[in-house]
Amino acid sequence: MHLYIVRHTEAEYYSNPESGERELSAEGKQILNAVAPKWLNFIKKPDAIVSSPIHRALETAKIIKECIGFGQEIDIQSIFDGTGTIDDWTSYLNSLDSDNILVVSHEPSCSQYLSMYISHFTAEIVYKPATISGITFTGRIRKHSGSLLFTVPPDVLLK
Repeated sequence: MHLYIVRHTEAEYYSNPESGERELSAEGKQILNAVAPKWLNFIKKPDAIVSSPIHRALETAKIIKECIGFGQEIDIQSIFDGTGTIDDWTSYLNSLDSDNILVVSHEPSCSQYLSMYISHFTAEIVYKPATISGITFTGRIRKHSGSLLFTVPPDVLLK
């Protein structure tokens, strides 16, 4: 089982103050379009893409879908919007019939849950926008049982 955790790409500070929704910045879109295709050099193509319903995450997921040629619908789940617990994430992800899952979410969930999946301790992880991390599990996804494969911020792939 492989789990890939992606933080949404860079968003505008406030695009729509009335709704609180933030549009992706032009630079964020450009960065993601440049790096997401390169992910296929080191990830297994996902069987499922799961996204937060918040606009900036969902738009990130849509760009990833296009860049990697993912032919299925994006699975939109509110537990990935920053309100779900790691137990919520784990339960939902294990309910999917998928061996390679890519999740698009937000900070601090990305860094906190990455830390909890791979360790019994809390690690300080800098999770820049458009960063991807890969975790492998033997069997089902469980807290404290994953092995970190990589964490790659976008600037590494842009060089």
